[in-house]
Amino acid sequence: MKKVVSYMMSFVLILSIFLNAAPCVNAAQTELKALPEVGQVVAGFKVQEVEDMELIDSKTVLFEHEKTGAKLIFIQNKDTNRAFDISFKTPAFNDTGVNHVLEHITVSGSQKYPMKNVLFTILNQTYSTFINAFTAQNFTTYPVSSLSEDQLLKLAEVYLDCVYYPSVYNDKNIFKREAWRYEMADNKAELNISGTVYNEMKGALGNISTAAAYNDLKTLFPNSTQSTISGGDPDKVKDLTYEDVIKTHDTYYHPSNSLMVLYGNVDYQRFLKMIDESYLSKYNKKDIKIEKLKLEPFNKTIEKTFKYPVAVGTNTQNASQIDYCFPIKNMSDEDLLGIAVLGELFGSETSALKQEFRDKKLGGDILINFNTGLSIPVLTFSVQNTDESKKADIKALVDKYLNSIVKSGFKSADVDAVLAGEIRGLSNITETPNLGVNLSTQVGSFWANFDSLIFTII
Repeated sequence: MKKVVSYMMSFVLILSIFLNAAPCVNAAQTELKALPEVGQVVAGFKVQEVEDMELIDSKTVLFEHEKTGAKLIFIQNKDTNRAFDISFKTPAFNDTGVNHVLEHITVSGSQKYPMKNVLFTILNQTYSTFINAFTAQNFTTYPVSSLSEDQLLKLAEVYLDCVYYPSVYNDKNIFKREAWRYEMADNKAELNISGTVYNEMKGALGNISTAAAYNDLKTLFPNSTQSTISGGDPDKVKDLTYEDVIKTHDTYYHPSNSLMVLYGNVDYQRFLKMIDESYLSKYNKKDIKIEKLKLEPFNKTIEKTFKYPVAVGTNTQNASQIDYCFPIKNMSDEDLLGIAVLGELFGSETSALKQEFRDKKLGGDILINFNTGLSIPVLTFSVQNTDESKKADIKALVDKYLNSIVKSGFKSADVDAVLAGEIRGLSNITETPNLGVNLSTQVGSFWANFDSLIFTII
């Protein structure tokens, strides 16, 4: 059975529709540059694969940089909203948020571009249509897009300079600003802790659902990189040192640990030439070990309770959240799509599960989430505004409907209705914005989580 990158990205697109992350092509009637053949070398990049991606009327080329092993996928089509993205596998071994801090630091200027805030500068002074950076559980990614090819080429260079040569090596104050520091408003004020990431994560974990999601992972995958708070726990961020950040950058921000995606109607040769001559040619191939997550099957349901802080005097009646989680291990692509459909059907406001949930007054709402942005995906039934005393009833309700599906399945008409809706969404996929950015970051997630660009075709 042939395995191709084009299939992998088609699967990503279809799955993203189920997860409400739909992307898009803005077709322009222009000529596309001829693509190279398998085995051909372009600016130090050897062509590994050339395929069609009919879902979005595109062709894909998988390049590998000969000197460093860096991967680059070119998705060629007539979209003039062109995009570039670079991702690195960045496992987190603790809750200090080192990868999140490093993400902030890399966009705080570089040797060639010593800007205080690269994102704001680019956003306000260029023709970019999107610019940002994201840290997830297992990878960090830097997407940018523009309607101008010349502008995108420059923006790609800025990003590459930032990720490979960040200013923090010469300015420790960037670490203090972005991670954490002690500060006093005046000589009579109390000593406080501040910092961009420190403050950001205090806000993020101030939401009970966010805190619950991280606690779910700690329960499911103890003592693994998938159980850490990738953004950083404020109480642990202040344990992070400048040396930790430099070591992490030196270890993981290397071309051999990178995946780039170039998207749209662009002269790919210009980009490959810039990437090779200005950056990758200065590196040699490096063997970077990334811990692979192993999950041992549970012999029984694991149950844990976590305290959530609230202000004195807060009414905590029916203010709890109860999550019932299932790690989805060793599933085929077809099975994963099946779980996504299951989530859609159970999550419908008219589903029997939701109707019985409301009738029994088990909480404010029950939400079904299928998180595929992990090495081992997780299906979660999350009940909000409930009480701890109702946990047995909630578990019994979910088990009842899961067992019913195992025994009898869903009604064919209900499944057909969901699939028809998703197919309609796919038929309009070229009408929505930012396909290049959405597709690039999701491809980066698959690459980081599954350690491969190859996925089995069912």
